[in-house]
Amino acid sequence: MKIQKYIFMVCTIVFFVITGCSDQRQLEEYRTKLSSVEEEIKKEQLVENHDLATEKKEYGINEQVVITKANQPLVAFTITKASSSLGNLRKDVTYSDEVKHAVMISVKYENINYPDTYDMSWTLLSNSKITDSNKDVVNSGGIENDKDINKGETNTMTFSVKTKELASKVDYLTFKYYYPQSLLRGNYSEKDFLIIKVPVEH
Repeated sequence: MKIQKYIFMVCTIVFFVITGCSDQRQLEEYRTKLSSVEEEIKKEQLVENHDLATEKKEYGINEQVVITKANQPLVAFTITKASSSLGNLRKDVTYSDEVKHAVMISVKYENINYPDTYDMSWTLLSNSKITDSNKDVVNSGGIENDKDINKGETNTMTFSVKTKELASKVDYLTFKYYYPQSLLRGNYSEKDFLIIKVPVEH
């Protein structure tokens, strides 16, 4: 679709040039739109033709995921805990059903050699399809201690996901994480993803 739009705009600009179009403002608008479409096409190609890699395709709890670029470590993260426990909540308070459907997840992450700031909430949450042990899709909830980190820095973030059934009955969560999308800011490359299977503590 973007290729067709690109061809249309090129033909339009060529037409304006050949016919000696005097409307410079309209011509400049088309040139601006053309540049925008070119950037989108480049991003798509970047995701499809990248040099990112991981050691394997499936990971579990407390297994460090290291993403490399041209065989050099770029970023790393580890999901260290997933829990439905309400143990830290006050016993004298009646909590809503929403709390009973929440799984808290902790992630430690590191910017090894990524030139931009590394944002874990964008990286993992916005670029993953997360399902529970019944294969129901779960939605992201609150986030704590989210921090963009620079090269050489580490951080630990906690976030919650909302499950369809009671969190206490969820055995594990599965992340289908599209890592080129998250680091290259392009469109999804369906062939490149990681599976991270995390058991839920109760």
